[in-house]
Amino acid sequence: MASRCPRCGRPVASSARRCPSCDKVLRSPVDLATPRPTELPAVTRPKPPRSTAEIRTEAAVERTRAGVRTGMRFWRWLPRRAKFVLAGVVAVLVIGVPAAIWVVGKVAYAPEEPVEDLVAAFEDRDYARVAELAGCTARLCRSGVLGEGYTPPSDLEIAEVAMGGSTSPDTADVVLRYQLAGERRESIIRVRRESGVLPKSWSIRSGVVGSLEIVAPTVKSARVAGLQVDPSAGGRESALIGTYTVRVGDDPLYESAPIDATVAGDLRTSRSTSVDVRTTVKQSARDEVATQVRAFLEGCAGQDAVKPKVNDRPCPFSARQPQAFSTDFAWKLDPAPEFEVVVPDRPREGVVLEVRTTKPGSAVFSYTAQNQPFQYDPVPVSVKGDVYLTDGKIQFFAT
Repeated sequence: MASRCPRCGRPVASSARRCPSCDKVLRSPVDLATPRPTELPAVTRPKPPRSTAEIRTEAAVERTRAGVRTGMRFWRWLPRRAKFVLAGVVAVLVIGVPAAIWVVGKVAYAPEEPVEDLVAAFEDRDYARVAELAGCTARLCRSGVLGEGYTPPSDLEIAEVAMGGSTSPDTADVVLRYQLAGERRESIIRVRRESGVLPKSWSIRSGVVGSLEIVAPTVKSARVAGLQVDPSAGGRESALIGTYTVRVGDDPLYESAPIDATVAGDLRTSRSTSVDVRTTVKQSARDEVATQVRAFLEGCAGQDAVKPKVNDRPCPFSARQPQAFSTDFAWKLDPAPEFEVVVPDRPREGVVLEVRTTKPGSAVFSYTAQNQPFQYDPVPVSVKGDVYLTDGKIQFFAT
C-alpha cells in the first residue's frame, strides 16, 4: 500500500524509509529491539592510583582525631578555673577580646570564690590562711595564738550571693552560715575586686573580722586564747569569727573564772564584743598579806614602848606614860583583831589591795612601879593598811 510524503506530497512505497523525491526521513532506522542506553550494563573503570596529597591528607585527619581524644582527656583532668581560662583563650581566637574578657572575668573569677577558700581554711584549721584571706594582721589573727582557747565556726556553708548591681558591679555580698557557741548564725561577707578592663579576682573586704574589748581595771594582764593583753591600756583587739576564752593572765594578785567571748554576726558595722572580767583576789595573795599583818602585830606586841612602832610605822595601840621610875613595860595582844584583804573601793596610786578590820582585838599595857605590877585597862585594836606590788612582790604597809 502506497503512502504520500508529508513534505512534498508525492506517493512513496509503504516500506520506504526515505522519500525518493525530497529525501525526507519517513521512518527511524533504529530497531525497536535495540536496547536503550539506560538499559546498557555499567562500565567499570579501574581506580586511578592514590596521589601523595591524598595520602598526606588522610594521615593528617588521623592525627587530628588522636589529638582530639587526648585533648578531651586533658580537659576532664583540668581544674575548674583552668577550664574557664582556657575557654577565655578560645573565645579570644573565635569571638574576640571583649567576649573573652567577659568569660574570664565573669565566670572564672566568681565572687564567692574567696569565701569558698575561707570555708576550706576554717575546716582545715589553717588559721594563717584564714587571716590572709580575711586581710587581718592583728595579734589575735596570728596562727600562733589561735590554738588553745579558740573555737572556730563549724558547718560553714554559703547561703546566698548578692551582686552589687549595675551601680556597683565590682562588689558583692556573700551570706555565710555557720555553727558557733551552740547556735546557727550567719555573717554577710563583703567581697570586692578592682575595676578595670582586664579581669581580676575577688577579695574579702569585711565580714570576717570583729573586735574584742577586755574590761578588767584591776589587772594589767589578761589572756585571750593564747595572747596576753593589758586591759588597763584600753583599746580593742581585732579578732576573727569564733569563740575566745578570756581569763586573768599571769597576775600575782588576781584570778578569774574563764569567760567565753563570741565574735560573730554582721561584722560590716564594726561591732565590738565587750568582756567584763570579774576578778577575785588569789588565796595565795590573801595568805601572804595576812602573814605580813600578823608579823606586824606581833612586832608591835613585842615592843616595850608606850607608843610602839615597827619599821617607823605606828602600831594600832598605845598607852599614856606611867609614873616616873616605872619599869618592865610590856604589851599583851589578846585577842588579835580579825581582818580582811579586799580590793580598794576607789583606785589610788600604787595601792592594789587594802586591809580592813572586821572584828577589833584587845591590847593590855603593863609595867612595874615600886616593885608592884600595874596594868592599864584593855584598849581596842584595829588594823588597817595598804598593799603594794613592788617588783612583783607583795608588801603591806600599816596606816
